Amino acid sequence: MDPSTLYERWRETRIEPNAVQMSLQQPLDRIREAGPDYALTTDEAEQVHQGFLFPSTTALYVREADIEEWLDLVAEEGFVSGGNAELRATDEHVFYNAQTVDDVTTVSISPT
Repeated sequence: MDPSTLYERWRETRIEPNAVQMSLQQPLDRIREAGPDYALTTDEAEQVHQGFLFPSTTALYVREADIEEWLDLVAEEGFVSGGNAELRATDEHVFYNAQTVDDVTTVSISPT
């Protein structure tokens, strides 16, 4: 398959990320206990791997099929608004090359 055809195929099958900002007390603890699959990204993921940053927000990818479970968690233990966490529902491809460190799943980590 040539690159332009491959790119067009990707555009047809890709799911646009949907993001919800929320507030949770101790977000990493709640996320670990939640159950559905997730993958941390950005500053919190870097903190898990290297410990150089002091994240003020927690960003995580979740599978689109699990979004209702995550929204239930937010309704029970937090609230939807600009806050300290962001839930990003997206397609399966974001979980490619996920890594687990200390029982926390991460993606999109810069090489060290």
